[in-house]
Amino acid sequence: MTAFTRTLLVALLSTAASACGASEDSSPANTTPTVRLDLTIQDLVADEKNDAVADVKVCVDQRPEIPCVVTDAAGKYALAVPSGEDLVLSYEKADFFPKLRLMTAEAAAKPHLIWYFQRKTWYASGASAFQGTMDFSKAILTPQTSGEGVKFELSPMTGVGPMYGKDVSFLFDTVPTETSNLGVGAFVNVEPGSYTITYKTSKTCTPPAAWKSDVPNSVRVTARAGWLTYVFMGCT
Repeated sequence: MTAFTRTLLVALLSTAASACGASEDSSPANTTPTVRLDLTIQDLVADEKNDAVADVKVCVDQRPEIPCVVTDAAGKYALAVPSGEDLVLSYEKADFFPKLRLMTAEAAAKPHLIWYFQRKTWYASGASAFQGTMDFSKAILTPQTSGEGVKFELSPMTGVGPMYGKDVSFLFDTVPTETSNLGVGAFVNVEPGSYTITYKTSKTCTPPAAWKSDVPNSVRVTARAGWLTYVFMGCT
């Protein structure tokens, strides 16, 4: 190897090393993706007696980059979220049944009825009439729609249900065979896993895109152990 060749090789290696070092140094470490929070959800969390619940932690589930909020003394919160997305909101407080709420951000931001957040003791007593002992190691799925005359089916079937709520007391009953004006039903003691909830009705129901099933008028949901998953789908 000539002196010129050795000099050229050293220069090339030196340049390559410098380029690699510059590349590593210029790369920011642990960069968190920027999320545009351009929509605000404002809601009020109340218990089974319609009393406001303070200190409820509200988050966008599995999106740690979006700051969580806590309800104030009046049970109110304002949560900034990205618009145009299908969101899963989580609600947690000790001694209450933690809830997941599946809705589009735009639907969640619209005015609606007070959102019920029940204590575990309420679920245990309210459920005893139709399924015996509440198993808090299992899950609860509560499909809801806008109005009466809708039946809910769960596939594969597990646990107990469906039961339907007669009125705003939100006490479920085995006697009704379809939704009342309340539009709500429930499956309890559901094994953790993935399920399809079908809204049986002559109407057309529009599911959020992220949970749309291959079956018409259906959504795909994940039952999480120890959680209640609330799914709203409007039918017209």
